[in-house]
Amino acid sequence: MVTPNTGKERKRFKPKTAEVVETKTVSDDDFFDSVVAEAKRISDGEGLFVPESASDSALRPTAWVKLHPEFQKVLCSDGIPCGLITEVFGPPDAGKTSFLCDIMRQMQLQGGIVFLFLSERKFDLKRAEYMGVDIRRLIIRHPKTIEQVGEYLHDVVQSIKSAQKKNKKIGNRPALVVWDSLGATPCAKELDERRGDFAADQAAAITVLMRRTQGLIADNAIAFVMSNQISTKIGVTFGKKTQAKGGYAPKYYSAIRIEFTQIGKIRAAGGKAGDPWCGIKTKMETVKNHVGTPFQSGEFVLDAKGFVFDREVEPIPEFLSLPSKTVGALDEEEEFE
Repeated sequence: MVTPNTGKERKRFKPKTAEVVETKTVSDDDFFDSVVAEAKRISDGEGLFVPESASDSALRPTAWVKLHPEFQKVLCSDGIPCGLITEVFGPPDAGKTSFLCDIMRQMQLQGGIVFLFLSERKFDLKRAEYMGVDIRRLIIRHPKTIEQVGEYLHDVVQSIKSAQKKNKKIGNRPALVVWDSLGATPCAKELDERRGDFAADQAAAITVLMRRTQGLIADNAIAFVMSNQISTKIGVTFGKKTQAKGGYAPKYYSAIRIEFTQIGKIRAAGGKAGDPWCGIKTKMETVKNHVGTPFQSGEFVLDAKGFVFDREVEPIPEFLSLPSKTVGALDEEEEFE
């Protein structure tokens, strides 16, 4: 049925607009200053910071593990920042452990203390000492699980704070925690059960660890550096076919991610074809960098003594090539009783 047109149009609903309350004229600066003052009063100023400029030093790391100038060019900074997480990853024999040793050596030269968490338990102390690391000033722990790494890190923070309270002369000296390595450390559930796939459990444990680590080292002059391995993606045709282990948490929480890739092998200076290899040529690239310009790269030469900058490549010394006698090993003349 058609409604006859009576000439009266139906009134449309119009929403009521909010009434503007007239207030006294207040500038934006006065309003901002008033809110900041009240926020400081309510929170007692804890956890509140107002930057003065884009280059405010309060948002920068309080301390650095200063590295060689050639490394600084790639990192676009002084080195490894304290209070942040750094990940060093790559394939085997690419220079990851040598780079960690160089970081530890530089931290000791700066008067800091080094904690070494060894999950793989195959760290060569002889080569580390040959590279300049003072192994008598290393504090080594052997975490069995990812959860235990968090417990050890908590002990590190508490021991440093306690030492600073008892001895005022120490001051706020920097510290370095090196974890070797993330990919080789199982989660607690993986050790408790006999079989199964624990990739998801490992990723969840690493996520908790990364959150906890960032909270523990953020307000302290502690640099946390972890090494990691890579794995091959299955069914990938295009793009990068490798990825670092541990899920996405290390990628999110790391301020710097450094990838090492071996691009060749080298012989000693003056060597000829047929002589044994004594070093490698590696590529270092920052795939993530929150303290400098990312995606910078550089090529370096590495031998048994470390990275080669102001010297020639040296052959492998005899004491490094010979196997060391382990505790409990039998001599050739000894016999079983």
